[in-house]
Amino acid sequence: MLCRKAAGISLFGRYLPFLARDVHVLGHEHDQQIAPKSNGRRLPKGLGQRVFAWVQQRAQAPSAPFDRWQGHRVVLADGTCVSMADQPELKKAFGVNASRHGAGRYPLARVVTLCLAGTRVILSYAIGPYHQGEMALTFPLLHQLSKGDLFIADRHS
Repeated sequence: MLCRKAAGISLFGRYLPFLARDVHVLGHEHDQQIAPKSNGRRLPKGLGQRVFAWVQQRAQAPSAPFDRWQGHRVVLADGTCVSMADQPELKKAFGVNASRHGAGRYPLARVVTLCLAGTRVILSYAIGPYHQGEMALTFPLLHQLSKGDLFIADRHS
């Protein structure tokens, strides 16, 4: 759970609804109905992905000297759940948790990130419904690994 403790993940979670709008999750694209609005208008499709890619590319180069162990780039995988606004569209797309007290009130998304160990720069992420496991969300991200990378994940990823 190392990535969750990084300051950047709270910022990432804050903007999750912006990113979730057009994220491809295991063969399903989330409906545009869940797209956040800005001044009453929908944000351009793909904006979240483009912003993430721009930031991620610029953050990797300066972090390279700090993300190596014995010559290997160290990549961590970890997941967390993020609650969102109580909106029917979000509940339908992501679901809610269930406990002995009944169904939860707020929609929950499961988020898995691949990040560089030394700097916590997020290389890639996947967002899925709450009931989807971290391992299922992690597998499509593995193409981000390079030959020689040291990949570290907990038993849930």
